[in-house]
Amino acid sequence: MGLSLAQLAKAVGIGPTSVSLIAAMEHGTIPPRRDVAERLAAVLELEREPLLMWSDTRMTPRTSDEALRERVELETRFTQLEAFRRRAYRSSGSPADIAGPSVSPWAFALEQAPDRIPILPAGADPDTHRRKPLGYLDRPAMERLIGNRANLVGPVAYKLSDDDFERLRRVAHPFGRPLHALVSRSLPIEIDPREPFAIRFDGRVILAYCAWDDRELVVIQARNDAGFVRLKAKTQSELERHVVGQVVALNWWEPTDSE
Repeated sequence: MGLSLAQLAKAVGIGPTSVSLIAAMEHGTIPPRRDVAERLAAVLELEREPLLMWSDTRMTPRTSDEALRERVELETRFTQLEAFRRRAYRSSGSPADIAGPSVSPWAFALEQAPDRIPILPAGADPDTHRRKPLGYLDRPAMERLIGNRANLVGPVAYKLSDDDFERLRRVAHPFGRPLHALVSRSLPIEIDPREPFAIRFDGRVILAYCAWDDRELVVIQARNDAGFVRLKAKTQSELERHVVGQVVALNWWEPTDSE
């Protein structure tokens, strides 16, 4: 359509400063909200149904069978759209960096392994991370671990760094130092100051306690000191830009192989 990423971001109503979010959608690493999916379909003149199906995966957990069926259907439809886009580019001579539907090798990574939870390096943002996970955690085992305390939605695990562990350590752990922090990415985000969260801060993701007053997200010990940092967050969408998800459990189990 001749649009840059910034122009597309503005056209779908999320602002020209949200280029990284549009890029993440373009690479298949994060689905859009349903309203954004509607506008993407309209602006890019794409079929609505696959985009809306994709947006539904943002909030609704899937069983293994459902995830695999949806993955096959969605990847087929996006592959068709991608082939059409490439033919259009070749015929029009448009540059390759013009925004359009594209699926990266890591698209739908969570659905590809519905019974495994990818382990990311400390500080990695799951919406932009392009490398192979460090390993995997067994999802059924993790669900047994947390019991009825939380639902796992789009979960990722982080290799627990010393800095993150110091921020999270409010009580002594009888099993020694945990290996990983398990993060659930359910939406809408509901901040509980008694629970830790994975938060985007200074270009990386940190694990910390926080509080939200509908105006600012206050992150405790964001820089590993006794103070706090205030991040602007007047809306749920602004909160989502700061918060990856909630830390629902710490894990002592060794991961499975990354292959």
